Amino acid sequence: MILPSTLKAQDKSYWEVNLNGGTSLFFGDIKQYQWVPVSNNENEWRFGAGLQFGRQLSYVFGVRGQALYGQLAGTKREWKRYFQSDYIETDLNFTINFNNIFGQKRSDRFFNLYMITGVGLTQYNTTVYELGTNKIVAQVGNGYGKGIGGRTLEGILTVGMGADLRINDNLHVTLESANRGMNSDAYDHWEKGFPFDVYNYTSLGLSWRFGVGKSKAPPYHYSENETNYYDYETDTTTQVDEEITPEPVQPGQQVEVLEIEEQKPVEPPVVVPAATSTTTVQQPESPAKPNPEYRVQIKAKYGKPLSREKLSAQYNIPVNEIREDRHNGYYIYTVGSYATYNEARDRRNVIRNINGIYDAFVVAFNECGRLDKLP
Repeated sequence: MILPSTLKAQDKSYWEVNLNGGTSLFFGDIKQYQWVPVSNNENEWRFGAGLQFGRQLSYVFGVRGQALYGQLAGTKREWKRYFQSDYIETDLNFTINFNNIFGQKRSDRFFNLYMITGVGLTQYNTTVYELGTNKIVAQVGNGYGKGIGGRTLEGILTVGMGADLRINDNLHVTLESANRGMNSDAYDHWEKGFPFDVYNYTSLGLSWRFGVGKSKAPPYHYSENETNYYDYETDTTTQVDEEITPEPVQPGQQVEVLEIEEQKPVEPPVVVPAATSTTTVQQPESPAKPNPEYRVQIKAKYGKPLSREKLSAQYNIPVNEIREDRHNGYYIYTVGSYATYNEARDRRNVIRNINGIYDAFVVAFNECGRLDKLP
């Protein structure tokens, strides 16, 4: 029997900080080719670096702020023009985890794919040169804008994709690529064709997560004996006979003395054992293992096993109830053995609400191991 003192809901969100760096490329009017940057006769490759700080709100949604510094460049040989610029970007992004939308909600996957969308501000300085002579043709910002140091200030819309690779519960590697659509066509001082300039930042980052895997539920204690409840009350108090105190003998009162006959010992009768026949008692067979067998998965670890003793201490589940199996490169840990999904679901709800494992879920096994889908 489990005797919880109090129960608090686990906070599944966590904080995250990410340091990243990568390529910063321009897509606008002054650009030699539409998609591929050139590297000679004025190189269009540039780089940037950023810092993110965010909070994961649930298994699916997250929010984060980012500060980014980068440079951009472009060249158009037939126009004899090229430009160079630098920008300071601040934005607020939302992330949507595709794995947890279309699959089981888990926080310990090795790989996650997510979408990025948000809004922000960019502040930039741009200088346009004549190709071949390096003569300055035009400038944007450079003391004439409304941003920091006279930079040009514009709003941006960010849309992109990202991938997350899990190293451990806290350390993750991220790969992201997101386009920034600006609200004008003036970044390269050339307004022609598509009315909005776009630049892309593709980065490789390192994330550190805070508060992952910590449960706010207090420890629970298992009693030594199971307590039984009945429909009626039982009184286990032993009845003690009332003690009788003899009356005192008065002076001169005759006391009748009764002689007690000596009791002869009674000899026990002689019992002759009757002949008995040997009877073989058939032991009941142990119940067959259900097929499929439903269990509740409480944890998984990619590549190397976890300590069942530590899981037992962390979640207050007896260690002999925790089973370890292998599945698709993961060490998985399950409890229970049930013939029906509903029985396993009831145990799952107990584990979520009492033991604080809020991402526990029902899995099915057959003689070959864990099934990828419930039957």
